[in-house]
Amino acid sequence: MTSLASARLSGAHAAVAAPGRAIVPPGFSNPRLRLVAFRERQIVLFDLRGVRDEMEAVALIEGPYRRFMDAQRAGAGLLTLVETRETPHSAKAAAAFRDFAHRNTPFVKAAAVVADRPMHRLAVTTIAMFTKRIIKAFADDVTAMEWLVEQ
Repeated sequence: MTSLASARLSGAHAAVAAPGRAIVPPGFSNPRLRLVAFRERQIVLFDLRGVRDEMEAVALIEGPYRRFMDAQRAGAGLLTLVETRETPHSAKAAAAFRDFAHRNTPFVKAAAVVADRPMHRLAVTTIAMFTKRIIKAFADDVTAMEWLVEQ
């Protein structure tokens, strides 16, 4: 994702964020979760690109990703992007993301997933139906972000 300007996560952000802006928990830092600016909008990037180990993916989803989202407030209207390219399909990781997406429904306005595997795209469709959320799969990050900022 070389075209993105990443914001450094730190606990220095205000405890109450403006609509569409994420709250960063105090002391939070993880290289696989970043805030990116795109067309003057903030997107929360969950970066699983290249994660080959199923348990590592589940640990990220249930650990730092969940801790970050638990700090958000209902109605925040966040835009999220999940990067899954070069990541094998995993039933456990898909189940963890389904539960994660369901839990985050009050905080997220729309979510995009960058997926290069048919099984990932199928999982995205299933998760969207299960959670009744706006979640869409894309082949590349720029198209995904263009769609997100239009939501």
